[in-house]
Amino acid sequence: MLITKIHELIRLKVMKKIFIIFLVLFALAALIYFYFFKIEVNSKTNAINAVPPNAVFIVDIEDPFEQWHTITEGKIWRYLKTNAALAKIGDKIDSLNNSLHNNELLWDLIASRPITVSAHKVRGNELDILYIVDLTKAARFSFIKDYIENLVGNNMKVTKRDYHNVEIIELDFKGTPDLLYLYVNNNLIIISSTHVLIENSIDQLKEPVIARDLDFIEVSKLVDDVGINIFLQHAYFKDYANQWIKAEHSKTLTFIESLVFTAINAKIDDQFLSLSGYSNLSDSLHSYAHIIHNSGKGKVEMQRIVPENSIFFLSMGFDSFAKFYGELENNITELGDGDSYFKNKKKLEKYLNISVKEDLLSWIGDEAGLLQISTSKKMNNNGFAFVLKANDIELAKEKLNHIKSQIKKKTPVKFRGIEYKGHQINFLSVKGLFKVLLGKIFNKLDKPYYTIIDEYVVFSNHPSILAQLITNNIEQKTLHNNKQFNSYFKQFDRQSSLFLYVNAAYMVKGSKEYLSDEYWKLLNKNKAYIKSFPLAGLQIKPKGRLLQTSIILNYMPQKEVMDWSSLFVPPNILALDTVLQAPPKKEESITIDDIFPDDLNDKLLTDTYANGQLKFEASLKNGIKEGSYKAYDSLGNVIVKGRYKSNKKSGTWKYYDGNGELLRKEKH
Repeated sequence: MLITKIHELIRLKVMKKIFIIFLVLFALAALIYFYFFKIEVNSKTNAINAVPPNAVFIVDIEDPFEQWHTITEGKIWRYLKTNAALAKIGDKIDSLNNSLHNNELLWDLIASRPITVSAHKVRGNELDILYIVDLTKAARFSFIKDYIENLVGNNMKVTKRDYHNVEIIELDFKGTPDLLYLYVNNNLIIISSTHVLIENSIDQLKEPVIARDLDFIEVSKLVDDVGINIFLQHAYFKDYANQWIKAEHSKTLTFIESLVFTAINAKIDDQFLSLSGYSNLSDSLHSYAHIIHNSGKGKVEMQRIVPENSIFFLSMGFDSFAKFYGELENNITELGDGDSYFKNKKKLEKYLNISVKEDLLSWIGDEAGLLQISTSKKMNNNGFAFVLKANDIELAKEKLNHIKSQIKKKTPVKFRGIEYKGHQINFLSVKGLFKVLLGKIFNKLDKPYYTIIDEYVVFSNHPSILAQLITNNIEQKTLHNNKQFNSYFKQFDRQSSLFLYVNAAYMVKGSKEYLSDEYWKLLNKNKAYIKSFPLAGLQIKPKGRLLQTSIILNYMPQKEVMDWSSLFVPPNILALDTVLQAPPKKEESITIDDIFPDDLNDKLLTDTYANGQLKFEASLKNGIKEGSYKAYDSLGNVIVKGRYKSNKKSGTWKYYDGNGELLRKEKH
């Protein structure tokens, strides 16, 4: 997202305007210093007072050039600067930095002064920027209006006009279409390339809106004064962000819309880019943000069963699941879907003779979550699993068995469950069961299979996903056992209402479904730089009336990125290509013991090579291998023939080379 914003600014030619603005400031500052630097200010204006009320975001930097020095000295910037666009920005700022250093007086006057930048929609989705420089003591500027033409020479035409008794200076750069507008108020110089922003800023001085907003004041006083502070005004930020999202996914921004202001402090070192701050909730629009806030928090422990090759996992913590469930139902009611939801829930409870309270809420603990793993298979809701932590795993088994038995009594669907590596995989054969019982948030669980791993009940639409989770946990290939993740996770609190971990490289690929074509192409173009932050996390938890937020990106050098990325190659669970080079030396190279059907009702299990050629076909019965089995090389030649009985090899198995010559036989 950072890269996206930078390119947006470049597209608007903002960097060019910044450079021109600072040239003007040099000239202004020279006169100010020599004439009035020792004069005390009779009155002082807060920079926020000059920000128009429709700001999408505001950036407040206490000491901009010192911050720039800190950033550019770090490993992260040295790598990011290999990006041509970022390098161009960096070179301009470095040039300005050097010019200031060479003039001690100007450095003292300009470089250490606070700068506030606000972004506003001016036409369509186009942003323009208002710059506010606080020069503190250097504040009596009326004389500048008389001398500015002498300062700028022949390269600029200067005109003046009055707006509401405030003089606006207009700077017309000859030979270019660029115009700058500025005015002075006490200790502030306010500059923009859009006259409407300047006029709106002047209007704010008498009756400032944002500076007096209680929600803004509440969050702004909590962030650190040191570093870079960013303020989002969500009503306008959401409206602007709509262009990033495809229309069919615009509801994903409802969370943003349900917040009023967010105040964020940004810090950067050689390993982490950190954003931390606070948000206040809207009283008029209820969403999952309110559910998160009102449900309390719980321990983040789901990583104990999450495979280390997961694309993402989301952990939701609460005082109790019953409390979370109550808030969820309240939200459904407030959105106007209550009548339909409660009617369908009651109807299903009565039909199956089950109780959500007794058969689900009674055993669910203080954590629930969603995860997605890397898989080579193409399937609906690719690689997703839903996780519920049990406060009593034996009670969970008892209640789930009861639900299974009731479904078996009431529906014609036969219940099929199989054992896999010591774990039972079961099937709840009522389509949309969780959506009816728990609402739309669980609508990805269409026809859930489930298994139990440690104290977690794990659901998925595909038993093959559960099989991979079981295998990873047996082999201890989970995030909990991964040193890099554990080192990264120490940056967060152990308790939260929401914790989201994302593998950034897969985020780019997965975001294509949600982002508009323009912004996805931009993101994809810069994916190499995004991959340099392979571990990204978001944590949200209640803090009084507010939500406290932390976002941390973990930078890795290229070698470490490659090592980390190697975890995300989908497992080659059937290595049949080896028989093309030589006869199989190990039986494991041609078995399909770790292959699972996507549906336990399937009669045939198949897979293909990258060229589309059939790799193998195995007959199934009740989710296990039963009957004939054939395997092929990538050219379509049969290389293995055999049969399974009750999931085990049976009879004579024959192995061939690519020319059809029999290599060996095995009896089972």
